[in-house]
Amino acid sequence: MVCEGNKVRQCIQVSYDVTTKKTRKREISDQMLAHHKTGCSNLLLFTDHQHEETEKAGLCILIKTRL
Repeated sequence: MVCEGNKVRQCIQVSYDVTTKKTRKREISDQMLAHHKTGCSNLLLFTDHQHEETEKAGLCILIKTRL
């Protein structure tokens, strides 16, 4: 998580590969849990080789290749 003072500005999750249904579901569920716990809507999932945006329950999750 990236915080500014006591406020969470971004929730970051890292996973090598989210192409399998099981892994993708787990990683996105973790992002949703972070949103519910912190109220943060800036959700980022780093992967090794995927780049897309996905939506879950009205929230956009950016899936991006690692730096």
